[in-house]
Amino acid sequence: MPTNQDLAPLGTANSLALHALIRKYAEIAAQADQVRSALQRLTSDLTHIEGAIRLFDSSVDISAIRPNRSSSKRSQKGGVTSILLDVLREAEEPLPPRTITTRIMRQRGICAEDMSRPGRSELAGYFQGRKRLCSYVTKEGEVAGWRPPTREERDNARLANGKQVRSGPLRSSRNNKNWHDGFTFIDAATFIEMPATVPDQPGVYVVLLKDTERMLGQLGFIESPGRPLWTHGGCQHVYTGETYGLRTRLTEHMTGSSEGASLRQSLLALHQAKAWGSADVVVTDDRGRTEDSLSEWLKREIVIGYKQSAYVRDYEADILSWSASPLNIARRVVTPSTTTLKTLRERLRNEVIARWEPLQTRSLKRVRH
Repeated sequence: MPTNQDLAPLGTANSLALHALIRKYAEIAAQADQVRSALQRLTSDLTHIEGAIRLFDSSVDISAIRPNRSSSKRSQKGGVTSILLDVLREAEEPLPPRTITTRIMRQRGICAEDMSRPGRSELAGYFQGRKRLCSYVTKEGEVAGWRPPTREERDNARLANGKQVRSGPLRSSRNNKNWHDGFTFIDAATFIEMPATVPDQPGVYVVLLKDTERMLGQLGFIESPGRPLWTHGGCQHVYTGETYGLRTRLTEHMTGSSEGASLRQSLLALHQAKAWGSADVVVTDDRGRTEDSLSEWLKREIVIGYKQSAYVRDYEADILSWSASPLNIARRVVTPSTTTLKTLRERLRNEVIARWEPLQTRSLKRVRH
């Protein structure tokens, strides 16, 4: 019987992707065989039961018997609480609601995709991390957005009621020397070819560039001793982000639209200003040509580091306070380099993006200016 190596020898074009697809095909084929065997057993059981019914009363209309779809997802009293406590006991760090919900669903054999069907509550989308706000109707009949209060809001509410505020961080301990421990690195070309290598889970990510000297000079960037420019494997850390879905957000940065991805917009603005002195990225009124050339450039020049984490926004804020991350604008102290980058991005939006044909579908994530 041929092996994966025989079907797609290593070293040939797209061999890694073919190996992954062949392995997935084999897994699904095995599941299909199991389903077919189960269907044969159930069909045989139905035939025997039908025969038994007719022994008692041959006039019964078997075709009129409606299937009784009993729900296997309904738990006994206390069942979900028991699973929840197990999840929390096994956790090595504080977990966000989405991760807790996903693990409980997995323990109970519920497919996460069931929560995404049309007609499901928006609350399901929130706990999956697909929605940052849930819609509700106020007493005045107006639609508003709801989210759980932040830690600061909870602390302020407790102080207002005369209660003591719990001190100390609720997240994992980290500092300016160990924050980059535990990151997994992958080059952009590999990620674009095989995005499934990155989990679509909550976490933080960093983007590193191979050639930054001329670009940083164009911005007028000056390194601060308190916020050094982190170097890893010959590449320098230029951007930091947080997300509830690492794979989804990184895909937006690598192959999405510059209107919906802050990093792409910054890099395109720098290319328009000839920050690298090359014509590899063509910035024109042709959206497709411009975006494609930028994506090809990212494949060659970008390395991605990612880390699954709880409290992703807090983690991102810590990274931004401990490292230079020069292409981040939001939640940063205003410096000459960030002012220059804002000016370049505004010029790009006015001179180039404003003349692009609108997309059929747009990213729901708004670029943070």
